[in-house]
Amino acid sequence: MILFMRCLILLSIAFWMAGCKINVSGDVIIGDLMNVAFGHKETILTPGTLRLEMSSLDTCQNERANLGASLERFFINFTPKTCEQSGMETYLLATIDIPVTASRDAWKMKTRSTFGILSKISDQIGGIEVEMLLHQGLFKELSKTIESKYFQKLDFSGSRLNLTLKNDQRALQVVLIADAFVNGDPVTVQKSIPIDPMNRLDIEISDVRREHLSRMGWVPMFSLVMGI
Repeated sequence: MILFMRCLILLSIAFWMAGCKINVSGDVIIGDLMNVAFGHKETILTPGTLRLEMSSLDTCQNERANLGASLERFFINFTPKTCEQSGMETYLLATIDIPVTASRDAWKMKTRSTFGILSKISDQIGGIEVEMLLHQGLFKELSKTIESKYFQKLDFSGSRLNLTLKNDQRALQVVLIADAFVNGDPVTVQKSIPIDPMNRLDIEISDVRREHLSRMGWVPMFSLVMGI
C-alpha cells in the first residue's frame, strides 16, 4: 500500500512538472497561398484546430466555457468545442482561424494570433515559400494565463504542429519538403512531392523545426514550385 501511494505521488509530480501540450493544425489551400504571396490579398484567414492538454476530463468539461473567455484574446475566433481523450491524455478541442500573411512582422501588429502562416515569393526557386509563425510575446502571455489557472506552463517541446495542404488548382502542383512527416511518413532530406488536383498533403514539422519555431518565431514548412 505504501509503495502504491509513493508511485501515485511520483506520477502526480511528474504530471505537474511536464506542463500542458498545445497541438495546432491548420488547413490551407494553394490558391490562398498564391493570393497572399503575389499581393492580391494582404491577409487571409484559414481554419485551424487547437488541442490544449487538460489535467482531467472533468476539469476540461467544467472549465470549457471559462477557457473560451480567457483564451479568445490569443487566437482569432477561438471557439471551444468539446473534450476528448487520447490514451491517458485529455484535450480541450477548439476551432480557431489562422492568418496567412506575406510578412513576418506585419501580422503581429494587425492581428492578435499566437500562430500564423507566412506565404512569400521565393528568392531561390520559381515559386512560393511557406513558413509557420509564432508570436513569441503572445505565447508567453498565453503560458502565464494557463499557469495562473492550472499551475502548469505550456510545454511546447511536446506539442504537435501541422498543416494540411489542399491543391485547389486545376493542374498538378509540386511541393519541396524536408525534415518533416508527410502523410505520416518521415522525410529527412529535401524531397519533391506532387499533389494532384483536389488532393491533400498532411505536413507535420519535426522536433528540431519545432524547437526552431520556439526560439526564432518562424520555421520553414515547405516550398511550392511554380512554372513546371
